[in-house]
Amino acid sequence: MIESKKVVSLKKVIINNMSRAILKFDLSDPDDMLDFKRVTKANDMMLALFNIKYNLKKGLEYEIESKLNGGEDFTQYDVLDLVYDRINEILDEYDINMDNI
Repeated sequence: MIESKKVVSLKKVIINNMSRAILKFDLSDPDDMLDFKRVTKANDMMLALFNIKYNLKKGLEYEIESKLNGGEDFTQYDVLDLVYDRINEILDEYDINMDNI
């Protein structure tokens, strides 16, 4: 077993036989606790970003087009609000609260 003495973002990284890594956090330390929360939410954050990058535009195009075709008055500020609302919905879907991570 090889133990790295190098501290990475206040975490010890232990590398066993170069096939896996173990991150250790001191959960009584507020900075380590924040890092721990970020690491445990990393997959959800990646999925949310994937959804924003690849699905948001397509969904918004259909919604905006249907509003315009329905005769609604839709300004550029309405579009901005719609984009912001959809991003927040995606973050909520993956339980990502920016104040906690």
